[in-house]
Amino acid sequence: MNGVLERPTGSAYGCAVCGSRDRVAMATYTKIYTPPWVYVLLLAGPIPMVIVSMIVRTTHDLTVPFCATCATRRKYAGLVSGLSAVAAMTVFLVGIIVGVNYQSVAAFVAGVLLAGVIAVAAGRYDKTSQPAYLKLDGSNVVIQDVSRGPVVLVSPVRQRQSPYPPMYRA
Repeated sequence: MNGVLERPTGSAYGCAVCGSRDRVAMATYTKIYTPPWVYVLLLAGPIPMVIVSMIVRTTHDLTVPFCATCATRRKYAGLVSGLSAVAAMTVFLVGIIVGVNYQSVAAFVAGVLLAGVIAVAAGRYDKTSQPAYLKLDGSNVVIQDVSRGPVVLVSPVRQRQSPYPPMYRA
């Protein structure tokens, strides 16, 4: 996986998502934190919100152990999110067009509900493809590792240290 040596069954650490100790490798991925108050700017319009969110967001590079199965799920999470966003918008727009053309409230409601179901399913997939975040803000990232409990990945004190948190050093 990405040129990182995988550890065989019974390795020193397990997958942070499922706890498996089979074919575990350290994987680095990016997590972006955007403060919640930025979404209030949507009332001013989507363009000001996007500009401000690009300015105030914080990017964290996280290194976490994943088994081969969870690494694959994590790899495709972005693709699934993008495709489901396109599908949800398409279904939503088709629901509006069909509802207006046939003067059918049922078609409109069905389009909105189906778009909502697609969005929820994509969110669940994304949530199950990464560790649970106990704390995620501009300067701290703490995950819930299935086998080790809470693990601090980024903190103001640790930012200049090794990319591997002490719990994940072999």
